[in-house]
Amino acid sequence: IPMPNLRTLEDDEVRYLARWIEGGAKDGDVTPFADAEHVMLAGVQAENHIALIDAETLRLIRRIDFDAIGIPSAPYGPHHFAFEPDGRTAYVSLVSAGVVAKVSLDLSKDPDESLLGRTEAGVFATPGMMSLAPSSNRIFVGRSTLSDPLANGFGILDRETMAMEVIDTPFNVPHAMTATPDGRFAITAELTGTQAESRALVYDTATGDLSLLAIPSDGAPREFIHFSILGVHHAGMGHSGMDHGSMAGYPYTVTLTSRSTDEVLFLSLAEDGTLTFDAAYPAGDGPYHAHANHDGTSLLIPDQRGDTVTILNAETRALVRTVDAGAPAGPLSQPHS
Repeated sequence: IPMPNLRTLEDDEVRYLARWIEGGAKDGDVTPFADAEHVMLAGVQAENHIALIDAETLRLIRRIDFDAIGIPSAPYGPHHFAFEPDGRTAYVSLVSAGVVAKVSLDLSKDPDESLLGRTEAGVFATPGMMSLAPSSNRIFVGRSTLSDPLANGFGILDRETMAMEVIDTPFNVPHAMTATPDGRFAITAELTGTQAESRALVYDTATGDLSLLAIPSDGAPREFIHFSILGVHHAGMGHSGMDHGSMAGYPYTVTLTSRSTDEVLFLSLAEDGTLTFDAAYPAGDGPYHAHANHDGTSLLIPDQRGDTVTILNAETRALVRTVDAGAPAGPLSQPHS
């Protein structure tokens, strides 16, 4: 250690240095990495904080600690994110707190000043997956896999007021969730189906109508995890000036992973909101939150139990390759999203 006195710091001095580091290690008015263009967010569920990582240097540059800003969420904290189109604001589902928090990603601010709003606790228990509709002020919120098995309904969050409306569903624990880029339709599905069938539904945001789709099963109950819409990119693009959401146009090809049966289902969404089931294809061991690439040509599927990533050709639905670099030798352990 180049400064030997660091070995003899008092506890309060250590805490002071920790707060300085967590606040970005400012040097006067200069905050390191405040101008970072490419930042990744990782939800550290058990410690109830978000880790912000500079993607170019792979350095941890900030933490947003929800305990410190007044939203304790033991034992499960930040689970999923949605981003404003400009990438400067994130919405975070805090599972055990039953809260969706709105936080600033302005790296020039102190992390303790990052909270911009939150939903009222208890209105929507155990929030999980979220999908932001760029053309409206809505975020559609599903329920976590940790929800009460009898929990009913998905949430519609107003991004300005942070008020949450709950829409009743004809099945329990609507987990998988997505929205079309024009904001017209939201799609969700029940977490656990029966041996006979599993159900998905389309919500028409203009009329409030629900259209139910029963998908026949082959004897094994499906556990629906995550939707993806091919050719549609919903992620925030930071300050690069790139478009936030691309519209491939109707009919949309929609995919849905089933973790219990190791499948990915392909569906079609028509312009009138009709959802139809096409076919199911093999995926890896425990397919989780699959995502299409930006042009919709490939589907990347993290296999939670297999410690792999399966890549499918979105048109032919054939296996392109399996990235097999699992624990303990490789970097992938229970890949999630």
